[in-house]
Amino acid sequence: MPDTDVAADRPASGREQHTHKITVYLSADELFALEHARLALRRYGISADRGRLVREAIAVVLADLDAQGDTSVLARRLAPSSSNETEPDSVSGPGQHGGGGGDHL
Repeated sequence: MPDTDVAADRPASGREQHTHKITVYLSADELFALEHARLALRRYGISADRGRLVREAIAVVLADLDAQGDTSVLARRLAPSSSNETEPDSVSGPGQHGGGGGDHL
């Protein structure tokens, strides 16, 4: 079980101007799940936009990777034997799918 305090060692950026962007493409189901999570947090009295939610999720999963290494959730999900990956990752240039456009989260 991952150390829950590890995420505190890697805080996400909060409400500040962000100068770096990425583009992330989501399926309709993933976007629906993200919005569902945002609304669930709202019911708990926690207000966060989708970008903040994604930054927090990234901080948590990277802290788990730092702490757990190859047994981390991220490493296990991305391992070659994982059935979660439907397409190989690829690097594209700007203007191409997956390329260097802006973050529209």
